Amino acid sequence: MNSGRRPLCNRVVAMVMLMALAACAAFPPPPSAIPEPEVRAALGRVAVIAGSDVLQVDTDFVDSKVAVASSRGADALLTCLGEAAIRGCHGPMCGPMMVVILGVCGVFGTVVAISDSTPAAGAALIAGSEQAFNSAVDAQAIQRGLQTAVADAAKGAGTPLVEVDRNLTQVAAAAKDYQVLAARGVDTVVETTLRRISTSARDYGGFVVLRIEARARLVRAHDNRELFSNDYLFVSEARTLGEWAARDGAALLAALTRAHADLSEQMVENTVMLHPFPYRAARGIGFLTASFGLAPEFPATRFNMVSGGGIGEAFEWVSVDSVQPVLRWESFPRTEDRAAAPAAMGRVANVAYDLVVAREENYRPGAMVYRRTAITDNSHRLGEPLQPGAKYFWSVRARFELDGRKHVTEWASLHHGARSAVSVPNVHSYRFSVPE
Repeated sequence: MNSGRRPLCNRVVAMVMLMALAACAAFPPPPSAIPEPEVRAALGRVAVIAGSDVLQVDTDFVDSKVAVASSRGADALLTCLGEAAIRGCHGPMCGPMMVVILGVCGVFGTVVAISDSTPAAGAALIAGSEQAFNSAVDAQAIQRGLQTAVADAAKGAGTPLVEVDRNLTQVAAAAKDYQVLAARGVDTVVETTLRRISTSARDYGGFVVLRIEARARLVRAHDNRELFSNDYLFVSEARTLGEWAARDGAALLAALTRAHADLSEQMVENTVMLHPFPYRAARGIGFLTASFGLAPEFPATRFNMVSGGGIGEAFEWVSVDSVQPVLRWESFPRTEDRAAAPAAMGRVANVAYDLVVAREENYRPGAMVYRRTAITDNSHRLGEPLQPGAKYFWSVRARFELDGRKHVTEWASLHHGARSAVSVPNVHSYRFSVPE
């Protein structure tokens, strides 16, 4: 046999790797999920309006035997989270948040009730629970919760807001006609809509994941012209039903609160502050792994999977050197950005960075454990110790000034679709492990 020839299997593996890398490099980036620059420059006086759509609630528990079985430990949800959850709810968001929580609780409670029933009966009960919730909840009460959060975030970002009578905005939102607001000094309407809450177990090995979807529309008031529309997604950590139910649903309340904060932040930043990277293509950083955004320098990310044991441990979860590691990332503007937009990138000033870290739970990001903004260098030693032996997801972005206006870049990601429309950290964020 010719010793110069590689075994067939090696050649096949090499060919697959080359094809995958070529496909990744050639994959066209999606259009940026932000308004055009001329639109953003002419927003004028803004009114944040709650949309009138009815929130939809969906589950797929009936399709998951593991999830249905785990629901036996969720007895606390039968009391609809009890007094402890209500005591933990504060401020103007409390009413709308409790409406959402009680609706989700009703669906969970139905799952508990059907744990010993037939699949057909279970499906009917689930459908009935969802239908009752969808028709009974106060759509405006729920939508005002997100609207309040977005308005607060916009005010914090320095957006000039116009306060408009609630009854007037409800009528305008229901008719999708905002011309009446123009006479009251409104130039642009930001319409926010909480569209769907879904609880999925089918794709998560029996663990339950909460997904919350929202939409933001930018509408010119005087002629009702839609200037921009984009969908945003919050994905929670993965837990069993028993874990969601523990301590009167504390984890569920925390996830819903975090969802409103994350979604409102995404909407405002994408509308007002986001400046996409001039260079949009993927860049290879590891084994069949591409980076979109600021690439990680330490720890490296070598594998784009979320797994445990075997290959996942060896390649994906790169170990740092301490419980308070120094994380390091690529500086902004990147070399490719300077080449793609030399004039604009040459005017970039006052660059700083934002960093987020979340602990891994059931191979997905759990609650955020560390966040810092306006870091002046492209490296940072964590100011608080992490848990030995734990795994973490992390992401970073740049904030800067250009021609006197403040901007932020997209969050760094391993997937082009998770840069600006999915809450961070997410399953496509960078990751590392902490030594024992």
